[in-house]
Amino acid sequence: GLGNFARDGVAGNLQVFINEIRHNKFSREGADLHCEEWITIPEAVLGRKMSIPTLQGDVNITIDAGCESGRVFTITGKGVPRLSNNGQVGPSGNLHIKVNVRIPKDISMKEKQLYQELQNL
Repeated sequence: GLGNFARDGVAGNLQVFINEIRHNKFSREGADLHCEEWITIPEAVLGRKMSIPTLQGDVNITIDAGCESGRVFTITGKGVPRLSNNGQVGPSGNLHIKVNVRIPKDISMKEKQLYQELQNL
């Protein structure tokens, strides 16, 4: 009933359409956000700390030594705020960070020798 009024008639409905712009880092599934981070082989083997930007500021995660490619870290409450039908803001969704190990395609002879030495251990 909040749309256009017709003379001596009933008001139409107000319709609001929202188009979401795709983000280059995050994808959204409901109130949850998903992203992918890439680490090197040494980082996967030895572990590392990593800072991830969120809507509420950066969060730090610790990649444990021996991290497998494809591991997903979930940060509770760092997704998109949930909105109810009456406009009230509820708790935020979660942030899911998938960690992938980048395998180098082109390596130097020295790097190849080092990998071969590691393979022989």
